[in-house]
Amino acid sequence: MKKVLKTAGLTTLIVLLFQVKVHAQEAGEVSLESSVGFCSRYVWRGLLFDDAPNIQPYIAVTWKNFTAATWGSYATSGNYAEVDLFLSYCNEGFTLCVNDYFTEDETDMSISDYSEWRRDETNHLIEAVLIYEPPFQNLPFQFTASSFVYGADLDDEGDQNFSTYFEVKYPFSFHKHDCNVFIGGTTHDGFYANDPGIVNLGVSATKQFKISESTQLPVSTSLTFNPSNRDVFFVFNISI
Repeated sequence: MKKVLKTAGLTTLIVLLFQVKVHAQEAGEVSLESSVGFCSRYVWRGLLFDDAPNIQPYIAVTWKNFTAATWGSYATSGNYAEVDLFLSYCNEGFTLCVNDYFTEDETDMSISDYSEWRRDETNHLIEAVLIYEPPFQNLPFQFTASSFVYGADLDDEGDQNFSTYFEVKYPFSFHKHDCNVFIGGTTHDGFYANDPGIVNLGVSATKQFKISESTQLPVSTSLTFNPSNRDVFFVFNISI
């Protein structure tokens, strides 16, 4: 009975997500964008954060070259929650970001304190990211370099580990699908793996499904390998 109720609840959730509208509202040079996603499981940079379906809301405000955004991920199982804040600046193909990731277990929210910033106690992770997209239309590569500079990324001695991640992504179109081939790795043991190596290798494909004259529903699938941890994930995502 519980399984039937859970399946029915999940089906209802998917139907509700289909009804949510993405909207963008512009006023002068300021734009507002919001969306919500639903993924079969939460995988990021080759790491499994939660094995249950997750709801992932997003909202961003852009002014000129600056964007402030927040993104979240909430497991349908109720035991995982994440709220992230992003601030970025884009110019001439370069994007510089400062990100704040915060996670907690919602089955016992007293364990985590959002206002706690002591390095050995906090659940925050502060990351600096540099993204570069060269102005080559025939070779639209995207390069990413990032490092956790503060927070819950500590080594065995309690010092900041500065876990670093590099990624190269190649987007392309194929049979009405927007595709990406990507490879990412880490430079030393830490957040991503116990040793330097490739942690995120795979391909993704997104197709726009027309559900009305003015609305399209992007559905994506991704096949991801993590050679360092010997893992593989096949995930689908709906974004509306």
